[in-house]
Amino acid sequence: MLKKLGKGDYETVIIASSIIRPAAHRYVRLFIRRFRGERYRRLTLGLEETLKETCGLLVYQEDLYRVLIEVAGFSAGQADEVRRLLGSLDREESLRLYRDKFFLGGEARGGAAGRRFRFSPRM
Repeated sequence: MLKKLGKGDYETVIIASSIIRPAAHRYVRLFIRRFRGERYRRLTLGLEETLKETCGLLVYQEDLYRVLIEVAGFSAGQADEVRRLLGSLDREESLRLYRDKFFLGGEARGGAAGRRFRFSPRM
């Protein structure tokens, strides 16, 4: 993967090793294209810096926290609960409780920002 990215610095190695894990593996090709310069629609101005190094993709758990807090107004405790639910077997049912809060919070904090995200159990 590092050959395809054309870089082998520390930050790139960390991102590459994180995105090849099973939950994010389906985004590898998209990440490589974006990393090489493919243009993509920014999610929201507030997250541009947060997701810059991962080309707009949620790669790290910290990315998920920031999105939930900045876009939808979740508390740190609520964001942590979502993180824990993502690893549980019954996540689809449990995450439904947070889906509406995410979109309502996103709309309350800036309209379209919350609608641009696809809130899924595989997030």
